[in-house]
Amino acid sequence: MLWTLNIGYELLTVTGLRGWFSKQPDNFAFDRNQLSSKPRGSTLLIQCLLIFFLALGVRVLTWQDNRLEVWRVQTFVTSDYKDSARQLVSGDYRAFVSDLNHMEHPPGYPILLAGSFKVFGDSDAAIEFVQLICDSVAAVILFMIAAELLPLAAAMITGALAALSPQFAYYSVLLLPDSLAIVPVLLAVYFLVRARRHPNLLNFVAAGALVGVSCWLRANALLLAPFLAAITPLITVRGKRVRASAALIFGTLLVVAPITIKNAIVFHHFIPLSNMRSCFLLPMGSSASAGALLVDWA
Repeated sequence: MLWTLNIGYELLTVTGLRGWFSKQPDNFAFDRNQLSSKPRGSTLLIQCLLIFFLALGVRVLTWQDNRLEVWRVQTFVTSDYKDSARQLVSGDYRAFVSDLNHMEHPPGYPILLAGSFKVFGDSDAAIEFVQLICDSVAAVILFMIAAELLPLAAAMITGALAALSPQFAYYSVLLLPDSLAIVPVLLAVYFLVRARRHPNLLNFVAAGALVGVSCWLRANALLLAPFLAAITPLITVRGKRVRASAALIFGTLLVVAPITIKNAIVFHHFIPLSNMRSCFLLPMGSSASAGALLVDWA
């Protein structure tokens, strides 16, 4: 606890927020001018690095405490991911794209695991540290989003809370794509926030594409693109709203399409990403499960 409080004190001191807090009135009201002031240059870099290393330190400590226990969380799911990755490493691409036993999840995480296995060998620690770093980057992105919308002090608090969150740190250790999938989603939100000041269509295409990248890891974000497209008119001027929304949807479809096309060619059914949507409605181990799932998607 003292270590955490000391880091927080140093964070406030280095960024100059300690003096800012001391000058605030009792009601802690924000000055309107501070809403428009954004960190720039070296100041922004220092703040991002502080949040990143704070988050990384918390996650490394969490990994140290839980690394011998994480294999017990969703053991069968992690085993499926590793089996798919080993198929890629061994060059058995036909089995990788057509194995029904591995159709419960999108292929992005097994591809990442296969890359880790190629470089570092069949090591859990390697992919766990990749996830620790990505989750630390997510805390930085969250700070940057808040810095675009809120005063600097509120943005620093946002980043620090994300960096110190025990829940975020714990999920980054698990051999699951949950913590990885949020990084492209946060980047998509950041591009949309920036599009308020720079309404370039490329920002909306990039936001949609990043949602698609998240879908390669987890299917949860599949319906996020239509939702973001629906709120895009709120941040664009009249005459560009339809094009901005269409660009966002186009970016998502462009990235997700390879999975959908592959499923249509291999399984002859419309399966946007995976068949996980209804697998919990079927008894485990049922011989008809795979076929029923495909029919359900069709």
